[in-house]
Amino acid sequence: MAIVETGIFQKMRGKLGNLVVYEVNGQKRLRTKPQEYNDRKSPEQLAHRSKVRGIAALYKHLDAPLRFYWKELTQGTTMNGYNLFLSMNIHNLNEEGKIKDISRLCLCKGGQSLPCQARAFWREDGMVEITWDSAAPIANERFDYMEVVTCLHQEGQADEITTIPLYDSERQKGSYLWDISKDVEIKGSLYLYGIFKDRVTGEVSDSFFLGCLDNANGK
Repeated sequence: MAIVETGIFQKMRGKLGNLVVYEVNGQKRLRTKPQEYNDRKSPEQLAHRSKVRGIAALYKHLDAPLRFYWKELTQGTTMNGYNLFLSMNIHNLNEEGKIKDISRLCLCKGGQSLPCQARAFWREDGMVEITWDSAAPIANERFDYMEVVTCLHQEGQADEITTIPLYDSERQKGSYLWDISKDVEIKGSLYLYGIFKDRVTGEVSDSFFLGCLDNANGK
């Protein structure tokens, strides 16, 4: 807002282009018109908003270790952990903001090698066995241990995403027998992901999908 003391504006009132001339207590004043807000609602924009909301909801329910991994990746950059998580996952959400392919959900990024043929399954005794190809391309990765990320999905409720370290699950062993009942109460569908982590440096691998468990198959 500016006060006009001389000039042609003294005899004016109203709008001139993007300027507005008005009077307050005998003083002529000048201001610019506010820019019009165009809230476009094309199908593409609405779909993008739904995807962003879906990503925000997922990130909100990551536990502290996962958020730390994303934060560490953005050190020295202009991004933050949420922005990077969004960029890695937004392509995997549909127009309603729902995950299209649960096996492609990226919960962690890192430089440690990914194992081949990793999977988790129920055994008849109620234990969960996790297996993977134990051939490590780098020798010092033999002693990496696995962190399992559980994503508990129940209809109508927010997913619970939790990291559980399995310190005895050395990469070189190729398998791990997990008494899951000590760590997780399965109340719906439980999606499992793995992350291999260096014991010394804390470096991690990308997350990888292990499979889905449900309480109907457990003992």
